[in-house]
Amino acid sequence: MKDGFICILIDATEVLIGFIKSISVEILYNETSMVPKKMDAGGQSAARFQRAREIALNQWFKDCNQKLLDISQNMPDTKILIGINKCNETEFFNNAHTYIKQKIIGQESVSYININGCLELIEKCNKQLQEFSVSKEKIIVEQFAERLAKNDNSITYGINNLNKTKNKLILFSDMCTDIEKEKIKSIGCEWKEFKGYTIIDALKICIINYY
Repeated sequence: MKDGFICILIDATEVLIGFIKSISVEILYNETSMVPKKMDAGGQSAARFQRAREIALNQWFKDCNQKLLDISQNMPDTKILIGINKCNETEFFNNAHTYIKQKIIGQESVSYININGCLELIEKCNKQLQEFSVSKEKIIVEQFAERLAKNDNSITYGINNLNKTKNKLILFSDMCTDIEKEKIKSIGCEWKEFKGYTIIDALKICIINYY
């Protein structure tokens, strides 16, 4: 996966789409809308002006979603963060392609639609980003472990196999529970921590645990 995220900051007046890597932001698209503001009604009736504004607003969010879709499809390995206020969620998501919805991993409101807004979005989405990172690491380790176990009968996978074998390599991802730790201790395993991994090793039994 490409090391970074696509972000979109949007309201009824402006949109910014950027690429976030670490704390740097590359602006990919920035546009101001032509949606009439409420104070611009002029001599129109309130009902007619409101209908015209709703049509323009819907078209604005439709156009912005299409631009986001085009950018996202050209960067298929990246996920999406959204900075949007509650009052604009309906228009945005009603026009969002399923492909976009599936790539969203974080959503918060932001104060500004500029680079500072992007940095604010990163800070507010910190928990979602951490959860996504842990989930991604877990999937990678599990896929690796399952593939090894499938192709080599000297390897098994999962904490529940501890009591079934003494001469197999056992791979395990995600944080151990207290019950799992007691299982590990009961067979006399040695517990080591190294660069973000817990490695438990005894009699050729090895559990790799990312935490």
